[in-house]
Amino acid sequence: MPPIQFGAGIVDARGSAGGMTFTRSAAGAAVRTRVKPVNPRSAGQSSARARLSQLSRHWGSELTDQERIDWIVYAENTSWTNKLGQAITINGMAAFVRLNAVLMEIGEPIREGAPTAFGHAGQVVLTFTAEPTSGDIDIAEPSAPFDKDLDDSIVVYTQFAPTGPGRMALPKRSGYLGFVEGDLAVPPTFPTTISTLYTLQAGQRVNLRAVYIDPDFRMSGNSLAVAIAADP
Repeated sequence: MPPIQFGAGIVDARGSAGGMTFTRSAAGAAVRTRVKPVNPRSAGQSSARARLSQLSRHWGSELTDQERIDWIVYAENTSWTNKLGQAITINGMAAFVRLNAVLMEIGEPIREGAPTAFGHAGQVVLTFTAEPTSGDIDIAEPSAPFDKDLDDSIVVYTQFAPTGPGRMALPKRSGYLGFVEGDLAVPPTFPTTISTLYTLQAGQRVNLRAVYIDPDFRMSGNSLAVAIAADP
């Protein structure tokens, strides 16, 4: 059942139910017939499902009782937000999976211990350029709270498929682009150059999403940045 907000009538709804999908764009709320993809098992989807399955097993078989309790306490004392922007409560396993699915995607080991402080990490501000000729995305140093001289200070990047410059809504297609991690001994240099996931043309709108993970392994909400692809 999708989250639905009621007022004098239904104010907002997101997700799918009864063969219909509820969504919202710059033009306002919309309802469309739910369409199931012909092949819902792309390589990315299969990889994501495998990570979630592994983390579910890990929660049940590898964590100690105290570690599970710590995740439950962290989740219950941290404010979470659903698709409607409403504050909700999630369970400890969901909080454990949410963080570790991102860590696994960038090749980091599973974090079994819950954060020692409640709440989320702060969001970073991104600045980047996208160059069709080189096929590169050059990302400037993220803002605080990221610290390039701090171990386990991590920013993870996702790239959305490029669109025409006038389209404001984010496309559904996206993929993991890369990450940068602070290091006291050998700090990373900037700009960070990463090869684009999608073929770019000059004038296209390029959107990146970033998630910041702090040294206590708390994760931020999504931070979005946009640039118009331009030849150097």
